[in-house]
Amino acid sequence: MRNLSLLYSIDGDEESHDRVRGKGNFRRSVRALGALFERRRSLGLPLPMTVMSFVVCEWTSGKVETAYAVARELGVFGLNYTMRYFLPQQAGLDYERELQDHFGLRSSGAWRGWVAPAHERHDYTEAAAAMERVLRRRRFRLAPPYVFALPRGLRGRRLLQYFDDYYEVFGNESCFMPFYWARVHANGDMIFCPGHPDVIVGNVFRDGFMESFNSEPAVALRRHVLNNRFPICNRCCGLYITYAGRSNERRARKKLGLDGRVKAWRP
Repeated sequence: MRNLSLLYSIDGDEESHDRVRGKGNFRRSVRALGALFERRRSLGLPLPMTVMSFVVCEWTSGKVETAYAVARELGVFGLNYTMRYFLPQQAGLDYERELQDHFGLRSSGAWRGWVAPAHERHDYTEAAAAMERVLRRRRFRLAPPYVFALPRGLRGRRLLQYFDDYYEVFGNESCFMPFYWARVHANGDMIFCPGHPDVIVGNVFRDGFMESFNSEPAVALRRHVLNNRFPICNRCCGLYITYAGRSNERRARKKLGLDGRVKAWRP
């Protein structure tokens, strides 16, 4: 493949990466990336556009600036800082009730993997300050690694607010993933949310792709999320990776006569 892009997870330096992924995995990952680069050079192929992904969480919050140095040493194109996704347990319990009341479904319990007591006890003050320093100094540097952050547009106190205030979504009011995106599992089941795979809208082997995408359960889910945000959605990637389409969504909501804000859960 001549044109290749690669999203490569490195959790800071060797100490923090191995604490998350197991002893020896940092060096193994670095060697693998180096071997890939060398192989591409030997074949006369361009290097892959490699973006190093670093999650700011309780295990890595002291390595925010170190991650930039590692990315530069690895020779990657970009460094993507992603803020940890999480939810409080009460949000998950309320989601289970909403799922039962509106769709007659029982939750798979996948949301429990997003609950982290260690995260809730962690102080992100220094991590937020470090993120501000990195974004201020490196974001517009005219040489790689280029710095990105998700959610976009968070600066200053809003970086800390992301971790401290679960109910603030920074203008990302609704999820429109079910309107344009689908995930198909190996068994053919179609879902719209990989993080919370509870609403199965069809099976492509049994029903066909478009029939699944436009099934009654799919339409019911879309109608619900037009006006409601599930309790589990405030820190879900689907709410934030669609940032670039927000202006189109706002125009569509206005054209349809829908409120700009949706009903959002609070305990």
